[in-house]
Amino acid sequence: MNPEPTPSSSRWNRTAIWLAVLLVLHVVFAVVMVVVIPRQKKTFDEYNLQLPWLSKTVIDLAAVYTRFWWLILPVQLSVTVVGVIFGRHAFRRPTPGTVFALIVLIVLLMTFFVTAVAFDLPQLKLAEGLAK
Repeated sequence: MNPEPTPSSSRWNRTAIWLAVLLVLHVVFAVVMVVVIPRQKKTFDEYNLQLPWLSKTVIDLAAVYTRFWWLILPVQLSVTVVGVIFGRHAFRRPTPGTVFALIVLIVLLMTFFVTAVAFDLPQLKLAEGLAK
């Protein structure tokens, strides 16, 4: 019972879906780094809140990203597009592209998780301080 070979159009459709999901996540990541984190930093600075090292690290990374977004974002998108398309269509089986896309997806989701944790901790501390 060998599985039927995947038609070429079906492989391209799945590749397009992977790319769409990953590209949207990259754009959301860029918006978080350029817009959301600087706003949060401003709020923390207004209340003179002592931040944990994770929050400081994320803020520093966001500052670098904000300064060089015009260079970093195109490189991120290009590597993702080339990696997924080459990986899914240069070989008979889609495994290399799928693995690459999964790694990119996991890295992006872990980045969102770390960013959320880095900003939820000080936010909770701020809310607790304001409630007193």
